[in-house]
Amino acid sequence: GTALRIAAEVKGGSGGKLEPPIVSSRVGSEFGLHTLFFDSPDDLIEISHRARGREGFARGAVLAAELVRGKKGLMRFDELING
Repeated sequence: GTALRIAAEVKGGSGGKLEPPIVSSRVGSEFGLHTLFFDSPDDLIEISHRARGREGFARGAVLAAELVRGKKGLMRFDELING
């Protein structure tokens, strides 16, 4: 979901001119690594997020459960965060 969301934001922000490719792989004991590359003939910009363990995912799941308690229907992530 994260990569798809970022790609959609990049595509929307470019007015549909950019269609970012998405590559996915699971390697070794990596808990979670997301890297976004903006590559051109002149330079490369790289933004990465690396999870050091599963605890952060568990805390996020508990927080999300607390935020949706008592609410009905499906929620988007931005609705969850923005209340």
